[in-house]
Amino acid sequence: ILGLRAETTIGAPLEKVLSFIMDLSWRANWNYNFMEGKVLEQLDEFRTEHWNFKRNRDIVAATRVLRYPSGSVLFIARSLTYLK
Repeated sequence: ILGLRAETTIGAPLEKVLSFIMDLSWRANWNYNFMEGKVLEQLDEFRTEHWNFKRNRDIVAATRVLRYPSGSVLFIARSLTYLK
């Protein structure tokens, strides 16, 4: 997969949905082949996470949640090379 874009409408309070998406302990329940994840760094709305998938695949991703005055939210996750 080179890229993925998705849009959905969920009948739940926004804070509950964001909490669910950002909680790495629950991600294995809805993300295919996801085994575990951990936060490497946190700075305001920016977060660097390590994701471990089945079949020996690991990803380090920079994630960010943007909130707009209209009430919509954008969750961005980009893979990156983590040298630390």
